[in-house]
Amino acid sequence: MMTKGNIEKKRKVNPYNVKSESPQKIDDWKRRSKIIILVGYDDHSTPWGYAFDNFYDGRNIIKSLSNKMGETTSIGNVDFKPFDNLTTKWVKSSELGKNLWVIRIDNSADCERKFPIEAHTAFANKIARGLIQGAVYKAFQLDIINKKLSIEEQTELDERFSSSYEDYTNEAIFQETIAVKDEALEDLI
Repeated sequence: MMTKGNIEKKRKVNPYNVKSESPQKIDDWKRRSKIIILVGYDDHSTPWGYAFDNFYDGRNIIKSLSNKMGETTSIGNVDFKPFDNLTTKWVKSSELGKNLWVIRIDNSADCERKFPIEAHTAFANKIARGLIQGAVYKAFQLDIINKKLSIEEQTELDERFSSSYEDYTNEAIFQETIAVKDEALEDLI
């Protein structure tokens, strides 16, 4: 909540530093980029978040949308308010797809600047307008689609966004890094 004494900060994402192409196969370059509006598998289709497909180098843009610093983010000429309950993660492979940037709306969070879930679809449309106005994408390169998550997809994504999954993954990576690679060398020390 802004008071008279607060000065609103603004950060601008430079669209010229963002590439929409990938160092992946040429076939991937031809794919259209997608903003996928994710809704839960429940009967109410509760807004869950967003997935960004074929946004390989769009990290700065996507991460800036879930800033918790209280700064307004601008993409092109479009401004986005800050929300405390949006979290962004890179998902290499999942039930939902591969190489996705995913923004999760944490509806349980008790926070000062809570994302208005009734604006779930409008937010995706506003992101698309910003990307097009900022010359990151041309209109024919971008799609917005709705996706109702299956139970399996939502469960997996919920686990990935939990702190215990991150702790487990970090531990597994660390253990793999320090594992014995060469028994002969280990015997020397």
